[in-house]
Amino acid sequence: MLRSIFLLFAVIFVQCASAGTPICTNDFTMVNNKCWRYFGSPRTHKAAERTCMNYGATLVTLRNGIDNRGVQTFVGNNSNDSIWMGLYCLANDLTKCLWDDASGSTEMYSSFMNGNPQVQTGKCVYYSLQANMGKWFSSSCDNDKRPFVCELPPSYEGTA
Repeated sequence: MLRSIFLLFAVIFVQCASAGTPICTNDFTMVNNKCWRYFGSPRTHKAAERTCMNYGATLVTLRNGIDNRGVQTFVGNNSNDSIWMGLYCLANDLTKCLWDDASGSTEMYSSFMNGNPQVQTGKCVYYSLQANMGKWFSSSCDNDKRPFVCELPPSYEGTA
């Protein structure tokens, strides 16, 4: 039994060690072990999602403070105001705000500005880059147009 467990861990270790170096493709940039790409042309949320999907990506997901600050640094001065996020709220409740990549809700981490989410304003969410830096706000999915960041999991050198 102990020998079987040892062999299992050895196989897992070798598999992980041979996974290679994480890399980004299609002009995406590695940020916090994720691949991000900024698109400066303002689009509706749906059009931004479609653009990301064309790359096999989703709109950016910010599940912790490191990523929340990281997107500010990544986008820098490229955007005047805000970017779309891969987040959709069904109600004014953090447990009802769901990530586009189907990984759950914002219950564990969020940076919504006080009084948000506000689904009566809109069910889509944007990230503020200026006055309320790093805060998230509700917005109309169909009427508002914003720049956006797509997110892709990294590929690994040496893997098929």
